[in-house]
Amino acid sequence: MPMSEIMKLTSVDAEAENDYRLDAGLAPRGTQVADILPQKLHEVESQRDRYAPMEHSMRTQGLTAPIAVNAGYLLNGGHRVAEAYRQGWVGMHVTDDFENSTDRTWDAAHPRSTFG
Repeated sequence: MPMSEIMKLTSVDAEAENDYRLDAGLAPRGTQVADILPQKLHEVESQRDRYAPMEHSMRTQGLTAPIAVNAGYLLNGGHRVAEAYRQGWVGMHVTDDFENSTDRTWDAAHPRSTFG
């Protein structure tokens, strides 16, 4: 899917963020992937212990699992989208099967509990 189309998808993360904002009495923000991209980029760039392995993997191996897209929603892969955007990718592979949007072998080799 072209990055330009990915940016137009509704992000479930952005919708969840809006739920938190509304609970806190704050105004909601946009819910497209493009709207939450600055937050995802900040996380990828500022949490290097967590995201450097993903960056390296995407630079050397490409995308090892497609991002999950279904019914106009980005369901899984927001940080991979941010990294692909950083690297200048023009598109990404997608799946409508959430279970197939995770590279379990890579995740097992890079468990979140090992990150600072």
